[in-house]
Parts: sequence; C-alpha cells; structure tokens
Amino acid sequence: RTEANSPLTQFRHVNRRAVGSTHYTTLGTEVCCEELLLARDRSGTIDPELCDLTWEPGDNAFWDSADPIYVATELRIAAGAHVIAKNMIFRFGEDAVLTVDPGASFQCTNCVLTNACPNKRWAGIEVHGTTSQHQFGTGYPTYQGRLDLLASVVENAFIGVLASARFDLLNSTGGVVNCAAATVMEDTDGDGELEAIWKRTIFRNCREGIKFYPYQNFNVNSGSLLQNLSRFTDVHFTVEFQDEMDYDFLHHANLWKVDGIHFTWCIFDNTFQDAAFGTVGSAGMGHGIYSLDANYRVQSNCEVPWPAGGLPCPEAMTRRCTFTGLDHGIHALQATTLRNFTVDRAQFTNNICGVYVDGVVGYKVVNSNFSVGGRNVALTNPEEDPAWSGRHRGIFSTQSYGMVVEDNEVDLDPASEQGRLAEGIVIGFSGDHNDVIFRNTVRNMERGYVGEGVCMDQSNRATVGLQFWCNTNA
Repeated sequence: RTEANSPLTQFRHVNRRAVGSTHYTTLGTEVCCEELLLARDRSGTIDPELCDLTWEPGDNAFWDSADPIYVATELRIAAGAHVIAKNMIFRFGEDAVLTVDPGASFQCTNCVLTNACPNKRWAGIEVHGTTSQHQFGTGYPTYQGRLDLLASVVENAFIGVLASARFDLLNSTGGVVNCAAATVMEDTDGDGELEAIWKRTIFRNCREGIKFYPYQNFNVNSGSLLQNLSRFTDVHFTVEFQDEMDYDFLHHANLWKVDGIHFTWCIFDNTFQDAAFGTVGSAGMGHGIYSLDANYRVQSNCEVPWPAGGLPCPEAMTRRCTFTGLDHGIHALQATTLRNFTVDRAQFTNNICGVYVDGVVGYKVVNSNFSVGGRNVALTNPEEDPAWSGRHRGIFSTQSYGMVVEDNEVDLDPASEQGRLAEGIVIGFSGDHNDVIFRNTVRNMERGYVGEGVCMDQSNRATVGLQFWCNTNA
C-alpha cells in the first residue's frame, strides 16, 4: 500500500549518501518525529454524516487503524456528530488541537491523548460553546459542545481542556466538560485475560489542566440563573518529572467567572522534589485551583450510601479531595462579583499555603485537614515574600468577610525541617463585619490563630469585628 494514511504503510528514512547495500541499514531507521507525524496525519473534520462514529482500535474512521491516531493540526468534531471512542491513543503535533464544536460531543473511555513528539506540547482539547445560550438539550446540549473523559489520560498539553475557543475566548464559552473515573476491562498482569478495574481520569504534566472563561448557565423558560453542568469526579491532576518536557506548570484548574462547577474526590498534586525549585522557589510550584470571581465546590465522596438525616459520611468511608506539594492548594480571588467557593472535607498536605483567599465574600472552608511545612523551598511568590517572613500557612484570608471557617484541623508536618516557621489560620483586613472563626484545632505551630490589620468597626469596636470562638491551640 502506498497511501500516506493507510495503516499498512511503513515509513523509513533513506540516507542520500548511502550507496548500494548500505541502504539496508539506513532503511531500518525511522524518520524524525515531525516527518512521521505529517506522513501519518489524520487531521480533518468528523461530520455527522460519517457512518463510523463509534471508534475502537481496529474499527474506526481512520482506516480501521489499530495504531495510535496522529493529528498534525486539528481533529474537529463537527456540529451534530456524536463520537464515542474506547481504548484509543491519539498523538498530537506541536500546537495541534482536538475541537468539539457547539452541538457536537466527544466521549472517550480509557483513551490517551498526548503529544506526538518529545518536548513539543500540543494545544489540548477545546470544547466550544455559545456564550449567550444555555447548556441544555435533548440528549446533548443544543448550543454547546460536550466532552466526556472517562478513565482517560490527557497529558503534555498547554491546556488539557479549554471550555472555549482559543481565538474567540469570550464568545465561545459554555461548553460542558465531564471528567470521571470508570470501570474498564484491561489485561493487568499480561496473561491475556481481561479483568474489570476502576481507573481515574488523569491530567498529567499539562501547563494548565482545565480552563474556564466567563459563562453563566440559565433556565430555558424562566431565565433564572443555574449552575454550570461541568463536573469533575475522581480525577487526578498531577505534574511529575519526565525527561521529554520542560517544566512550566501554572495551575491544574483555572476558573474565571463560572458558576457551580463541582470537584468531587479529586487529587491535585505537584510531585517534583524540592530541589527542582532551587532557582525559582515557591513561585514555580503552581496552584491546584486558581479562581477569579468563580463559584465552585470542592467536596468529598462516600464509599457507602450517605447516611439519612443529613449525617456525615463515616470517616473511614470518606474519600476527600487532596491538594499536595503545591504553592497554594486553592488560590481564590475576587474582583467584580460576589461569587464564592466551598471546601468541605478536603486534605491539604505540604503546600506553602493550603487555602489562599483575597477579597472573596462568603467563602466556606470546613471539616478539612491541613498538614503544613513539609516543603523545603524558598518563598519567592510576591504574595508570600517578604510579608510572610518565610512562614507557611494553613489558611490565609485577606480583604474577605462573611466567611465560614469551622471544624478544621491544622498541624505541622512531622517531616518538616527543624525550626520551620508556620501559622495555622490567618485572617486579615476583614473590616467592619462580625466574622467568627469557630471550633478549629491547630497543633505545633509557631502561631495558631492570627488576626491582622483592620478587622473591626472602628466606631464600634466593642461589638463589631473578627472573633475566634471555641478553637483549640495545642
């Protein structure tokens, strides 16, 4: 077969300086990655008229290929096309993109979407939408693209999933993104027998894992405001050492002016060792969730049915969201809206700061655990240095009020270096509001609870201001 896109075609490098039988040696060497990518390129548009919209290795729209699908520029799922892919590998060229148009959907189970060439990031997945429209429809959103990633891997992208279009960011929002774990069949021990296993969806070594631009969902009939339908359940967001990709990590999740996104039983971590930040310090460690004017919820899951009567899940059965090894686990800012966030039953381990809040009204951090101080990295983030004097913090809040900070536990990490300076809960500049920090426990800190700046009504100091009630300092 000589067709460039035929799965039976093999590509080899022929050295022009080779003569005679020496060609046999050079024919055994594959062409360089970029040339191979172009030769095997399956870029194109998947239309709804295409008969084959259910893809598996050996049975798909790409010559029924069982090999990885290479995309040099763009693979576009057009409006009206609803693709279901299983067990597929997609390899994308530098800046290449997978696009899901409004009115289209792409569901991928146990797939890998990655870069084609070493040290060359691909753009990522774009889920296009219609900013002025709602997220509902019959079976699929009428005006928005929809992406479902189940037990799949997205790695080495600039932005793993962008819920918009790169070249029309503010007018193409509203795409629905659902990422979750799933049960898949795999040969885990190489004996040829398939068995059912539970696998997370993973975002690995993306500069930004997911990114949402301003969008507000609404009721079709009444026009009343509704939550975004995007959800992330049992998803692992991670950066880890690899030889083939330069380190430039920013955030696992970047949320701007979105309303109601849920993160349930998710992992956010940076597994690079402290030595990797010897030059850049904490400013290079990135964030788990970075938000501006966003409403979202970070919550646990329960391994058994939730108890009746509003009782909490038994601790042994609770599956918490975790944030580990980051500069800030959550970095929440507010500028022009009153949107806020909730963190309930999460675990924060060895972040420079677990939860960082600036200007957010009415946020909630409850029932969560913080282990602080285990990262031996210089504080270089301008938001920390020099104001924090080298101290790590469990919760830091400034210019915020109406918060609920209750029933949290903050402890110094046992492995932290000797003499580590750390503070438990720091509330600053809450102004003339009656806020109560209630029933928290802080252990082994230099300072357990700190109120700083103006945290009172200066004309009524005796009755209006920040208060700490029923907290424990051990």
